[in-house]
Amino acid sequence: MLNIKRIESWIPKKLSHLVEKVDEDSEVVEVILNEGYHNNANAETVWVYGKFHYESGESSLKDIKEDLRQWLDNITLIND
Repeated sequence: MLNIKRIESWIPKKLSHLVEKVDEDSEVVEVILNEGYHNNANAETVWVYGKFHYESGESSLKDIKEDLRQWLDNITLIND
């Protein structure tokens, strides 16, 4: 199951201070960064993953975790 607790468990402790919150609704899960940080590769401040990718079998939990970890690895201060 793809939910907040699972996503939170995938955020490495060394990066958890960069995350403001993890949230979800019926269609997506998202990781919202603290103000002042962004993903340097694409200037995003929120990682969003559509639950339908998992529910349809298009993505596994391993795929989703890898996507989140790659996104988190590119977090930097804005204007850095």
